[in-house]
Amino acid sequence: MELKNKNLGIIGLGKMDSFSVQTYKKVLDHMVDALNERGIYEAATYLHELKIKGRSAAWALRQCVLTVS
Repeated sequence: MELKNKNLGIIGLGKMDSFSVQTYKKVLDHMVDALNERGIYEAATYLHELKIKGRSAAWALRQCVLTVS
């Protein structure tokens, strides 16, 4: 399989059992910073699909949208 676009970013998240709300927000911030530094204005992310203890999928998606906007 060949990728049409050669830009691919992979983010290491560490152990999911210690993945907190603060860590999630920090990852989102780092993602946006990395995209901005590289002049990338279109991207796909699936970070909002992560399961964060005590938070709903809607909350995770909302945080993602608020961070990138």
